[in-house]
Amino acid sequence: MNDIRTLIVLLNWNGSLDTLDCCESLNQIHRVSQGSTDVLIVDNNSTEQSLKELRDGLELKFGHAHQYEISSYLKEEYSLYEILSYGKFSLFCSRINHGFSRGCNIGARYALEQNYEYILFLNNDTIVEPNFLEPLFNSVENSDAVIPQIRYHHDKNLIWNCGGSISKFGSRKYNYAKQNIRNITFPANIFPVSFATGCCILFRTKYFNEIGLFSEKFFFGEEDIELALRLLKRKAKVLCNIDSIIYHKVGASLQGNPEKLLRKAYIHYLNRFVNMKMHLGKLWYLWLIPSTLKVFLNLLVINKATISTSIIFIKALLLDSFSLWEVNKDKFESILKCGIKK
Repeated sequence: MNDIRTLIVLLNWNGSLDTLDCCESLNQIHRVSQGSTDVLIVDNNSTEQSLKELRDGLELKFGHAHQYEISSYLKEEYSLYEILSYGKFSLFCSRINHGFSRGCNIGARYALEQNYEYILFLNNDTIVEPNFLEPLFNSVENSDAVIPQIRYHHDKNLIWNCGGSISKFGSRKYNYAKQNIRNITFPANIFPVSFATGCCILFRTKYFNEIGLFSEKFFFGEEDIELALRLLKRKAKVLCNIDSIIYHKVGASLQGNPEKLLRKAYIHYLNRFVNMKMHLGKLWYLWLIPSTLKVFLNLLVINKATISTSIIFIKALLLDSFSLWEVNKDKFESILKCGIKK
């Protein structure tokens, strides 16, 4: 499969140093440096300084950039104003922060236009092993999607996850989360999963486009849960191949202003409530009862919120959940800036 064209898509938003580190690790792969695998970086309207660091770093590592043309549809639909090539690495610059899903979908549509047979979505804050692609390609021939073993970057013997399981009601459990690799006996090198994170996942390009790409109803977060529920309904075959290994620079425990953390929690729960409404239909009204109670308890125990604050939170969450069918950029930014409506 060395000659099969593949596109690796990285999304960048003010993360130039992480993106450059990821690109450097990808360039160690023969398929990338010498083969038929290309890397596309989609910049989601980073600051001028951060974008300059990214351009300069790519030029330093991979040579002088030159501009090239893509379809007018992609340029106009996604407000792309600069298309640069650094050999095997390309950079698309957008005037808009599209969020994760829509940003990744730029890459998916470009891959389809350019006849790439496979597309791999990869977080920009990852480092890959030089041979991580081969096991993924070996497995994708017999599946609809495949993921690697993902370990923490700060402790390369500690597993972040190997995919996981998800129920039709959105209950998710990671495989081998926070376990030391020395203490694990895997049942097999390749095993099925029903949940795969968006951190790293390989699809056939046509298949990913046929199933509807990443949902653009959520500006930030929830895209992997929504995709997993869609794949579950389709009875898709998703595999984890533990012989493929990457390292994720996962953030440490949540820290910061309690009010800001509460606003982020609100976005998380609102995403989930709206997502489950779309997937469950009438069953959603039953799902709301235990789920609302769980959120209330989490607010008290995890967020250390007062009872009155928690009641205000729950009331706003339910009102928004009943009225909304998406959590778009405007809603996301409104919550972060203005907080929860009382």
